[in-house]
Amino acid sequence: SLTDNQLKILKRYCKKLVFAFDNDIAGFKASIKAGLMALKEGFEIFKLKFGNYKDLAEFFENNGKIDSLQKIEFINYLLDIIEQEYDLENLEKKREAILLILPFIKFLNDNIKKAYYIQKLSSLVKIKEDFLIAELEKIESPYITEPYEEKLDIEFNRLNILIERYTAISLVLNRTDFIEELKNQLDFELSAIIEEILNEGNQEILKARGDYENLLHEDLIKELEFIKKEILKEFYKRKIHFYQQLLKSENFSNLDDILKSVKFYTERLKELEKNA
Repeated sequence: SLTDNQLKILKRYCKKLVFAFDNDIAGFKASIKAGLMALKEGFEIFKLKFGNYKDLAEFFENNGKIDSLQKIEFINYLLDIIEQEYDLENLEKKREAILLILPFIKFLNDNIKKAYYIQKLSSLVKIKEDFLIAELEKIESPYITEPYEEKLDIEFNRLNILIERYTAISLVLNRTDFIEELKNQLDFELSAIIEEILNEGNQEILKARGDYENLLHEDLIKELEFIKKEILKEFYKRKIHFYQQLLKSENFSNLDDILKSVKFYTERLKELEKNA
């Protein structure tokens, strides 16, 4: 995988990078991580377009021509993904889209481009520019999607640890269906954490599995139930905070949807705390 040191070496020879990661979920996540790292180093970044093929090898195997390859500015690539893949009538998906793209806008070196992309994002997600700018100013460092290495804040760190433990116990029990059930109750950002844990063989997970393997089955089930409640509590609190901030900003056009979301997550949180 791409490292900061590799980027520093590349910076001596060029100012632009074109990414050609696979056209699948793993490739998308890798491009997000690499893109933010490259922005931090001051690169201009682009995405190579090779149609609906899985990767460049498949493109050339099907007689693809070099002349037909095109590059697109990385933020435009993300905007295309959001427009095509996200249901922007759904408030949750809209939130995910905003969280995905704002760090890329934040670390652009060109203020004119920043203003342009804020305007473009505002038009796409139908959220006022003032709110997006306020959210942009809260971002202090590039948002590298390695939750085990980059701890954004204490609460998110705790949530990561809980998710790691839940995943570890589920694997000890050979119950991947428990993991899928939890993913379905979380948003894209947190579901992606679980996917990375499963795909990358995280060291913390391997250690956690060792801690749990000698416990009795019924004790593991009890621990799993407790951890799941704690994960959902933290998740609901994050959601409530997000919508409360949205209300405070007064930059919204869908008040009823926001109030319904606050009510929904507040009721879920109270229910969990009542049954704790």
